[in-house]
Amino acid sequence: MPSSSKMKKEPAKANFFDTHDILMNAPIGVFASTPSGSFVSVNPAFARMFGYDSPESMIRSVTDIGRQIYADPKNRETFKALLQMNGKVDNYECRFCRVDGTEFWGAIHAKQIQGDGKDVGNYYGFVMDITQRKQDEEALLLTQFAMDRAPDSILWVDADGKIAYANDAAYFSLGYSQEELLGAEIFDIDPEFPPERWEQHKADLKKQKRMTFEGLHRTKDGRFFPVEVTTNYIEYKGRFLGIAFDRDVTERKRAEEERRKLQAQLAHAQKMESLGTLAGGVAHDFNNLLQAMTGHVQLLQKDVSETSVVADRLKKMEKSIGRAAQLVKQMLFFSRKSEAWKQPIDLNREVDETVTMLKRTIPRMVDIEAHLDSSLWLINADPTQVEQVLLNLGSNAADAMPDGGKLIIETSNATLDADFTRVHLDAEPGEYVLLSVTDTGIGMDSQILDHAFDPFFTTKEIGKGTGLGLASVYGIVKDHNGHILCYSEPGQGTVFKVYWPALHGVAECRPREALETSAPLTGTETILVVDDEFDVRELTVEGLQACGYTVLAAASGEEAIILYAEKGSSIDVVIMDLGMPGMGGQRCLQELIRMNPTVKVIIASGYTANDSGKNALALGAERFISKPFQLRELAAVVREILG
Repeated sequence: MPSSSKMKKEPAKANFFDTHDILMNAPIGVFASTPSGSFVSVNPAFARMFGYDSPESMIRSVTDIGRQIYADPKNRETFKALLQMNGKVDNYECRFCRVDGTEFWGAIHAKQIQGDGKDVGNYYGFVMDITQRKQDEEALLLTQFAMDRAPDSILWVDADGKIAYANDAAYFSLGYSQEELLGAEIFDIDPEFPPERWEQHKADLKKQKRMTFEGLHRTKDGRFFPVEVTTNYIEYKGRFLGIAFDRDVTERKRAEEERRKLQAQLAHAQKMESLGTLAGGVAHDFNNLLQAMTGHVQLLQKDVSETSVVADRLKKMEKSIGRAAQLVKQMLFFSRKSEAWKQPIDLNREVDETVTMLKRTIPRMVDIEAHLDSSLWLINADPTQVEQVLLNLGSNAADAMPDGGKLIIETSNATLDADFTRVHLDAEPGEYVLLSVTDTGIGMDSQILDHAFDPFFTTKEIGKGTGLGLASVYGIVKDHNGHILCYSEPGQGTVFKVYWPALHGVAECRPREALETSAPLTGTETILVVDDEFDVRELTVEGLQACGYTVLAAASGEEAIILYAEKGSSIDVVIMDLGMPGMGGQRCLQELIRMNPTVKVIIASGYTANDSGKNALALGAERFISKPFQLRELAAVVREILG
């Protein structure tokens, strides 16, 4: 007969097994196992979960639960320890192994039933397949990780405009801690998004579902940077949620600005090239006209009394012709069609000479200061063109100070690095000589500054400016492979910085060549004048004849060759234009040199494109003189050549 203690336990055991049929047919996996590692009972759902055909086959096959059922046998030991400690296990999650070797995630719920006596009884419980939940959690975790580590800022904003979530990039770019940013309002970091626009923005976002726009973000320390914002609308549990992906587009904006500058530089270069082509075509003809006018004026001056009214008017005409010639020269400067005769020069000396000239020409209420670096490097430049730059910048500065002020001219050595050239795209890294011209005048606003170097752009009254001064400065600097910058603000004056490439390896600069205008201008030698322009040719002949020379004339290169073949032995000097139709001056020069290697040729031209003047000198021409020239200047050159 059973003992009383045994009888007391029988009802509990009976109650447990009364539910046996229900558990065997449950959709979740139910099991009973021994502490040693074998199954006492499993239901069909449990067997199917592990890939067995029936509960019986699983019970027979599994003899070591820890090694056959658990993906990691250590999980079995942990499970047993928890049971022994607590008497039950709730939701112990681990990976299990099917009979075919595949794994899945499961959650165990089990109790430890006390057996007869003091021995620990079997384990009873159930296992739920939580693989899908684990995959969802893993996907969510990866998504969270991806958002937290995304290179762009991600912000979740609720219906009140408060930030509900921010990723690491947002904290980093905005400079806030997590505690500071979460709960803050989007208006705090987006100054272009006022609170009064929020309701309309929400309505637009609900309608469009996704919106992309550009704006600004404000950092904790007050710095602003541009962003491209893509906002998505989500309705989460009936509540508004805006998910904004904010990309810092500072570098893109910088690249766009650099591209815009490059395009502007290209457009400017193309415009200057077109104007240069036009200027070149006009310059030759215009200089020939000016040469004819100069010749007529100078010949007339010989026939009138210096005290007569006519003489005074002729002087005024001569002055006007000189201004017109200067205008043509500036057109050639800005178009970079004026040939630069470069040589090593000391910029300090050029500044000293120009300051002396400026003090005589600009109003006395403008004070001029020169601060020159005594250790200045040399530059390889055309002295005349450098002087033109200094005069143009100096006179412009004086014009900007109608009530007086200070004009400061400075020189120094400078090195342009890669950082500088990244900002100023048309500059090259290297060593430069810096010329700074500063005034305390009226200054310029950004719109005027953008057009400061454009040809024919001027803010001066009609008749007081041609708009070619700064354009010619720009052309000269570029023709010398230099760089020019202008800084100005209304009422704050203007600073021009001109960077001339430094010249190294030359100990000293050559002195400027100057014509001895006091030398005799007359002679009895024979000169051949070659020019296709009738007026220029005839006036040159007449002027030289007035100096005592015997003068022959030819209207083309072909005619000159024929004439030289006949009378070359008696011809001492040939004065020749370059821009002639037909054979042209350069071919004519080559043929003359072939006929007589010692022939003396002076090139007189109003336009020398593509270094044609230098090429002529390289071929053997003695000198080059630019039209329009004074007859006395030509006579001085002739006398210098003849000795």
